[in-house]
Amino acid sequence: MHLVRFRHKALRQLHEDGSAKGVPSAMADKLRKLLFAVETAETLEQLRRFPGWKLHTLKGDL
Repeated sequence: MHLVRFRHKALRQLHEDGSAKGVPSAMADKLRKLLFAVETAETLEQLRRFPGWKLHTLKGDL
């Protein structure tokens, strides 16, 4: 899966540059792992393996 855009400027910087400025320091490592997992996953089923993430399919006509 490829991340296309970010709403949060600090998350974009964390993903592109590895700079944790603007992200809570307690969450920086967890966010790096999450972004890496999303970027390397080929399908959503691969991300559903992580029980703490509580992923669900979106409903409605988006």
